[in-house]
Amino acid sequence: MTYKNIILKQMFAFLCLSIFGIQAAFATAKTLPQGVWKFDLKYSSYDIVKGGVNPTGDFTTWSNREADTLTMGDFSSFSSLKLRFDEAVDAGQLDANPINLDTQLVNRWYRNRTHFDIAYGLSNNLTLFANITHEIAEADYTDDYTQTSRSINQILTNQGVGDSFNAAPDKATSNHLRDTYLGIKWSAAKNLSFTYRFSAGPLRTGVDSSEKKYSDDVQELETGLGYDVNQFFVNYDYQTKYVPIQLMAGFILNGGGTHTFLDNTNVRVDYGDMIYLKVATQYAFSPKFISGLSLEHIRAGKDTYQGNPATSSFGPQSPGAAAAGSQGVPATETDVPNSKASATIAHASFKYIHKPFLHFFFLAEKPIQNDKTGQVYDFPGRLEPGLKLSIGTTFFFKAS
Repeated sequence: MTYKNIILKQMFAFLCLSIFGIQAAFATAKTLPQGVWKFDLKYSSYDIVKGGVNPTGDFTTWSNREADTLTMGDFSSFSSLKLRFDEAVDAGQLDANPINLDTQLVNRWYRNRTHFDIAYGLSNNLTLFANITHEIAEADYTDDYTQTSRSINQILTNQGVGDSFNAAPDKATSNHLRDTYLGIKWSAAKNLSFTYRFSAGPLRTGVDSSEKKYSDDVQELETGLGYDVNQFFVNYDYQTKYVPIQLMAGFILNGGGTHTFLDNTNVRVDYGDMIYLKVATQYAFSPKFISGLSLEHIRAGKDTYQGNPATSSFGPQSPGAAAAGSQGVPATETDVPNSKASATIAHASFKYIHKPFLHFFFLAEKPIQNDKTGQVYDFPGRLEPGLKLSIGTTFFFKAS
């Protein structure tokens, strides 16, 4: 067993939140009139507040923890290290064991994002758009955890295996673009439209797990997913006697990437595809003041991986493990245990129409249901963001 990836930063890094608030460029069935440009600028802020933990390391018994109450004892890799150091103390090879499993790991983890969306009406029925996001994030580790991680690193260095563990810095940070998305929206009827949105190749502008800076006392947080994403949506708008109803359904095809968490290094993971559902409505208090409410529901399929199930951190109980045993890598991909996930997110918004071409808005989003299981650290699944607050403006323009 190695311990290169057990520090908390890697436990949270795969937060896949591009779904957490689908961009306004295709929230309804409407498309832009031909020749009209639409610019959205939005600032969002939220904390990571909850996470699923599996202290026993059996990959099936999960507990829900507040992020600021996580301790070293919540993660089996630290427990294994403590047992190893206890044995060294008993054998007289180590003066004292620096690991206290009650040590709190993080004070706060936050993410601030600036979103810039641009859309253009190629025709009255066809809109092109792009979504660009910049992220500044920080995980503030506790002093006790930082000091303990440095002590662990020093002991392992003295044992000749210092490369197996990196000491944590005071803070892990990011300040970089996230992945960029391009899309096209086609209006098939007055109240029906279809949208395709993707990020691939040069559009993967975020820093992924293979590109981040990661060494003793240096940890860069990922802003990129590290794999291609293809998203397909259909929108249907229905006008009732009192309020409009906006329905949206989609399928999100996730690609595969390298997973380097815990004691599992460079395992190829194919991330589960997702089904997306949304229902929304609006109410106009006046022609200038409009409120909105909506619910999103996301269901993610099983993640699969290629690797030896007998030694992988994904667990020996995975399908195919008995057949593969210790003989090597199975020919087919193996399911990641407990990796199916779902989440429901509530939204409330308020929009002020200053001019027909200039709008201002406020948005609050919060998960009201989320699974917190599965060895892969993502959302929906093992991680949960808290209340997400956004403010922004929308500007319309048509060249003469």
